[in-house]
Amino acid sequence: MPLHTQEIAEICKQEETLVFDHFGGADALAIGQILIDMAQKANESYVINISLNRRQLFHYSPEGVSPDNDNWARRKENVVYHFFRSSYRVTLELEDTNELLYPRYGLPADDYVTAGGSFPIIIRGVGVVGAITISGLAQEDDHAHVTAAIAQYLGLNT
Repeated sequence: MPLHTQEIAEICKQEETLVFDHFGGADALAIGQILIDMAQKANESYVINISLNRRQLFHYSPEGVSPDNDNWARRKENVVYHFFRSSYRVTLELEDTNELLYPRYGLPADDYVTAGGSFPIIIRGVGVVGAITISGLAQEDDHAHVTAAIAQYLGLNT
């Protein structure tokens, strides 16, 4: 019996709503700054990585995080690029079917991880072109911060 049906439906709605008309370096910088401000206001630390077609546009690794957080961010981002969906959605879908990335898809743990915190950059009429990723909090909080930052930047309420 699926445990995460409602959460997955909410994430699907976010993926339909949090869509850009265009995306470039200025967008990455603005969203990166929103995420930094959110972390500082909450006295939290997390790695931020924003990429477009695998090209890193923004990266922030403050005091209080470790190189392990950078590696987790990279592995979460790889999930978005492989599935064209939020890493949290993929994680919950796999949990509901009792599956793992490697046996199901042949994706090695060194390069992919089931953990929330990476959200696709979706351009209207184009599709997924990048990822906005954080690592350092619980997976549901990583996901919530990223989606809140995107919604704020787009002027939407989620």
